[in-house]
Amino acid sequence: MIENKQRREYQLRIVVNGVLFDRIVIDTHYEKKHKVSINDEIVLGLVQGLYGHSFLPEVVSESGFKYFSNDPWPFDGKWYRLIWLIPPDETYIGVLNAFRRKNGKAKN
Repeated sequence: MIENKQRREYQLRIVVNGVLFDRIVIDTHYEKKHKVSINDEIVLGLVQGLYGHSFLPEVVSESGFKYFSNDPWPFDGKWYRLIWLIPPDETYIGVLNAFRRKNGKAKN
């Protein structure tokens, strides 16, 4: 694990959208409100659930970053919202935020 104050980096081989990634970068933003119910281990489990799937981005920035949201997204018998991105060079998966959802229902 490589760590700085805003992000932690993990090695994890995963294929998403037909692309092989071996690096996951987790933003520490989730810790501000959700530290009690989620941690990096859970976030990595949520990301592993993406394996082998293809997703359409919700937003593509002018600079080419692709933003995704899986809501609700299951892990270990519980439901979460996972907000993540793929940069233009497709060198890693970045997790911007993740948090629990009650009963698998997304807020409208």
